[in-house]
Amino acid sequence: MTQEWQPIETAPKDGTEILLYVGKFCDDYAVAFWYGDYWHVGLKEYARCKDRYNFEFGKPTHWMPLPEPPNGR
Repeated sequence: MTQEWQPIETAPKDGTEILLYVGKFCDDYAVAFWYGDYWHVGLKEYARCKDRYNFEFGKPTHWMPLPEPPNGR
């Protein structure tokens, strides 16, 4: 899988955790996943609250796959 920013329209919507980019006020990044009809910012195991993307995070414009964890993990 490529490690380059891609248009948000191509982001997976199958629950895969990805890195989102929003450049609304400054460069802002977050790990998120598609949660039915919005991007949930945070890890799946903490998916208790509604999405941050509309109010705090802004609308993502690009995404990138998460990198592999370091060796030995």
